[in-house]
Amino acid sequence: HTHTHRENMPLGFPLLLFLRCAAVLASAKQALRYRITEEGPADLRIGNVASDLGIATGSGEVTFSLESGSDYFKIDNITGELSTTGRRTDREKLPQCQMIFDENECFIDFEVSVIGPAQSWVDLYDGKVIIEDINDNTPSFPSPVLTLTVEENRPVGTLYLLPTATDRDFGTNGIERYQLLPESRRGEP
Repeated sequence: HTHTHRENMPLGFPLLLFLRCAAVLASAKQALRYRITEEGPADLRIGNVASDLGIATGSGEVTFSLESGSDYFKIDNITGELSTTGRRTDREKLPQCQMIFDENECFIDFEVSVIGPAQSWVDLYDGKVIIEDINDNTPSFPSPVLTLTVEENRPVGTLYLLPTATDRDFGTNGIERYQLLPESRRGEP
């Protein structure tokens, strides 16, 4: 006759442990979304994670920790204030923003953990900071000098094909159109 013995483990314990792990994984929500413009200064306030999540702070019992995204962002572990580090955020140089032409798609992900009193619980929250484009790049042509032959008998308004200029900025900060303007005389705008 074989006797099996369970050491004080309730029958539902494995199921309860599984459900708790599933709840922790499910708690990593895309709940936080912020916007900053590229090339901003260090220590720029982005937002307050605590207030955006509806978490009361001040007692010091709930703390915040940045789990990812710390190259560009930092968080005050007591107040939940999210701000930029000293690292420059140049939208055109971020690998995840190359070849993206929709301003809403260029972002830096971060993850923050909210830790309860005496580490009694931990919730993870995913977030993204959208990096908005500024007009920080000049358009350039393949050559700094363009020679164009215009025949004198061509009518006014004749179109000529010019080489394409490129601009690392996009949208309203990129190239919409370009045109040749007559040289201004001295004293004229």
